[in-house]
Amino acid sequence: MNRKDIMNRSDMKPYMPVDADFIDKATNIHRLKQRIPVSADELFAWFATPQTWTLWLPIDSVTWLTKPETHGRRIIVAGRDRFEEFFLRWDPGKRITFRFDKGTSGLLAAFAEDFRIEPDGANTCILHFKFRFKMSGLWKIATPLLTIIYSLFVRRSLKKLSRLVAPPR
Repeated sequence: MNRKDIMNRSDMKPYMPVDADFIDKATNIHRLKQRIPVSADELFAWFATPQTWTLWLPIDSVTWLTKPETHGRRIIVAGRDRFEEFFLRWDPGKRITFRFDKGTSGLLAAFAEDFRIEPDGANTCILHFKFRFKMSGLWKIATPLLTIIYSLFVRRSLKKLSRLVAPPR
C-alpha cells in the first residue's frame, strides 16, 4: 500500500469516541503484564518509534499524522485494514493510551489500549497492558470469544516484545 493510499481516510468509518475513562473505569477490563528487560525510558523509546511496532505486532506500517505529545494521531495498516489512532495519554517513560477514532473494519464500535510502564530496577520494567473494545452489530455476541482470542494474541506479542528489546547475551 503506497503512502497516498495510507493517508486516504475517506473510506474509514468513525468509531465511538471514547475517553480514558472507557478503559480506566470499566469493570470488564482485560489486563496483562509482562516483565521487560530494559529500563522504562528505553521501552518508551521503542513505543515512540513507529517502525518498532511492526516488529512485535502484525502491523504493516505506522504513519504519524501529528506529534504524539499533543494528542497525536497516527494511521496503522494491518493487513487490509487501516485505523486512525488518537492518543489520549502520552507520558514519556510512563504511559500511553490510545483509541481508534476511525477505521476500515466494520467489526468495531470502539477500541482502546493502555500501556503503563512501571520501573522495576535499573534495567527492567513491568509493562501493564489493558484493552477494551465494543463490537458492532451482530459481532457483539462474539465479544467473549474475541476477548479471549485477543488476550492470547497480546500475551504472545508482549513476550515477543520482551525478547526483541532484550540486550544481547
